[in-house]
Amino acid sequence: MKRALLIFLLPIVLFTENIIGQTIQSSVVSSSGAYFNTETGSLSVTLGEVVAGDFSANGFRLSAGFQQSFPIVSRQINATSDLNGTISPYGLISVPDGGNQSFTITPNSGYHIANVLVNGVSVGAVSNYQFVNVTANHSIHASFAINTYALTYLAGVNGTISGQAVQTVNHGGNGSSVTAVPNAGYQFVNWSDLSTANPRTDVNVTANLTVTANFAINTYTIAATAESNGSITPSGNIAVGHGQNQSFAITADAGYHIADVLVNGVSVGAVSNYQFVNVTANHSIHASFAINIYTLTYLAGTNGSISGQAVQTVNHGGNGSAVTAIPNAGYQFVNWSDLSTANPRTDVNVTANLTVTANFALNTYTIVATVGANGSITPSGNIAVGHGQNQSFAITPDAGYHIANVLVNGVSVGAVSNYQFVNVTANHSIHASFAINTYTLTYLAGTNGSI
Repeated sequence: MKRALLIFLLPIVLFTENIIGQTIQSSVVSSSGAYFNTETGSLSVTLGEVVAGDFSANGFRLSAGFQQSFPIVSRQINATSDLNGTISPYGLISVPDGGNQSFTITPNSGYHIANVLVNGVSVGAVSNYQFVNVTANHSIHASFAINTYALTYLAGVNGTISGQAVQTVNHGGNGSSVTAVPNAGYQFVNWSDLSTANPRTDVNVTANLTVTANFAINTYTIAATAESNGSITPSGNIAVGHGQNQSFAITADAGYHIADVLVNGVSVGAVSNYQFVNVTANHSIHASFAINIYTLTYLAGTNGSISGQAVQTVNHGGNGSAVTAIPNAGYQFVNWSDLSTANPRTDVNVTANLTVTANFALNTYTIVATVGANGSITPSGNIAVGHGQNQSFAITPDAGYHIANVLVNGVSVGAVSNYQFVNVTANHSIHASFAINTYTLTYLAGTNGSI
């Protein structure tokens, strides 16, 4: 609002001067009229004598030949802004002449300061501005722009990005869909912000975003199982990376053997090791086992036979049945080839195949050959004779003696000098006795004489 006080003196204007804060001398204001504008702080004075000037509305008086100090007059700064932000203070701001005035420019959420014009000239996108030593009217104007954000989608190793990998999006706007595409044999795991959305579309964007797609090698499961009485190593659900190899070892328990190995349901035989090569899918491997079965074989050596089941099939840890080694007539069982002398024999807790042979030997009999004094028998002593064999003895008297008698099994066979046992099948004895020789001395008288 403009205020003015007009003093009519003479109509001739001598000068117009800004007198805010100044002292007007009567020699200067020797005018016949004066006009003071309180908004601009200017004084218009005309030639002539100032008799009286009533400026009471502004708290001062002015008269010819009178010295007077005027009060400080305000300046105005017009502060304005576009939408999407504020400037504070706002509007027509009065500032004392020579004073300072600061302004704060604040964008709305999602916006930023685009520019600040001071008296129509850009001072940049400043958030604060101060007018210093204000001596004139001014203007300040702030403009704002919506924030734009960069969406950057990166692919980690073993994959690529499908879609617009770098996007510019206004505050609160939505990006476009992107897809993390794994290389062959790999799979998408997540984004570096832990999102698992794939494809992903970022909506209501309020900040820059840079994320990386993480990929991992495909893993396949090999289900490794085994029946009782054996194991497979490793066992369970085994994770194998794409293109990798995986080996398994199959082991039977003691007394058992691998019966079969099935790979994906198909037999690969009773193998103890199996390797999956360049795995690109799920698989299975299954091992089955069977108890060991052993063969017991009993053989007869010469001069004998086997009674009982000579060939037997026995499970691991089981028992066989009894067998007997029977010698032929005139023979006897000696032992088995494993040195066992059990007869009959029963093999128990069988843990291996067994083949044994029964050994037989000819029966031997003893002929006890003895002599009395004064002679000998050859051979002498306890003479072993095999079954069915013959054995001869020679009886010899000492010098001066003769065989008195020979007893065979206690029965005299006469004063024989040789005796033979034929087809011996039992024990026998032979004994020789001797007697001194006796001689007859006969004395005869020839003719013509006598004894």
